[in-house]
Amino acid sequence: FIFCVFCVFMVFISSSQG
Repeated sequence: FIFCVFCVFMVFISSSQG
């Protein structure tokens, strides 16, 4: 399962924003 929540969260926002 996901081990780095913050990492995925940051990437998710970054990808969503641009």
